[in-house]
Amino acid sequence: AVAVLQPDVCNCGGIMEAKEIAALAEAWYVPIAPHNPNGPVATAMTAQVAASIPNFLIMETTGGAGQEKLRHEEMVQETLKIRDGYLELPTRPGLGVELNDDAMAHHPFVISDARR
Repeated sequence: AVAVLQPDVCNCGGIMEAKEIAALAEAWYVPIAPHNPNGPVATAMTAQVAASIPNFLIMETTGGAGQEKLRHEEMVQETLKIRDGYLELPTRPGLGVELNDDAMAHHPFVISDARR
């Protein structure tokens, strides 16, 4: 009934939940193409999941151009690099990105009333 699953790591319950979804999908030979319309931290989370599942297909990401790219570069000390269409896995500890505290102070969290 499904050809490709697209769990969003930020909305499905986090890294471990995304890996559990991938494991269930793997049993049925269903590939995973994580949905990632979020920022650089979500991209780092999604990259960790993608690198650790055997049924990974392709990863969606944002922040590649224009104002969105500038905002992503402002929020973290160093953004993840894409070379020849492939995201390079970070070698730094944790998720591989470090937040820029000064930039974060200028963009406080706002609760959205958007329905999911």
